[in-house]
Amino acid sequence: MTDDLRNLNTTVTRDSVMTASKKRGADALIRSLQQAGVKRIFTLSGNHIMPIFDAVIGSGIELVHTRH
Repeated sequence: MTDDLRNLNTTVTRDSVMTASKKRGADALIRSLQQAGVKRIFTLSGNHIMPIFDAVIGSGIELVHTRH
């Protein structure tokens, strides 16, 4: 290990992890909703929306699951 790596002092956040890995459209959607001040979204559960459920974790946006 080099000295540079030993002296590296960083804070790992959800955004920094997503920067280092593959970004999803769901992550861009949640960032846009946060910037717009959205606090709650209503959803129909299903596999088609699971990436959005994953992206909303830790975002401060509440998910309200509805049924039909």
